[in-house]
Amino acid sequence: MTVHIMTTDQYFRVGLEYICQVYGERSVIIDRKGSANLPQRCAPGRDTLILALDVFRGDPMALFDGSRRLRALDIKIVVVSEGGRAFHGVGGHALSKRDRPEVFMQAIKGERTFSTFFRPVSLTAWESSVLRGFLSGKSVKQIAESGGRAVGAVYAGKASVLQKLQVQRMNHLLQMF
Repeated sequence: MTVHIMTTDQYFRVGLEYICQVYGERSVIIDRKGSANLPQRCAPGRDTLILALDVFRGDPMALFDGSRRLRALDIKIVVVSEGGRAFHGVGGHALSKRDRPEVFMQAIKGERTFSTFFRPVSLTAWESSVLRGFLSGKSVKQIAESGGRAVGAVYAGKASVLQKLQVQRMNHLLQMF
């Protein structure tokens, strides 16, 4: 499966590419010019198209000559947007930047669950717990209390997770959703 990502937002781009990488899915960034040949590039019934566009920068449907052409693609469509008015009639799964990554991936691959999020990455139980805590929106103090550890251990776990995932800052992931 290939995840085709069309975005005008750098935060979305970094986050979506990263999530696909963690899940082991191939991602392709589509620019405005690439949207015209999208039907030839997609594998019907298998690929996913993600529209993560800033709706305040014009009508994204103009890139696809209207929603009818977009709906005609035999692929799963995931719309990521704060205000979905411009995407009315597109169909697919409507997500928000505030949705957590596991919600995003469940929309792309129905058989995936939150528990499989960490499978491709070799994290210890504590590192997984720290990452789950941050992705769930818990504070450092809450993560420490739930794990029965000191606050310093949470920061150490976070640093270890970021190093293993080759990400500079947790915000690169968290700010996308």
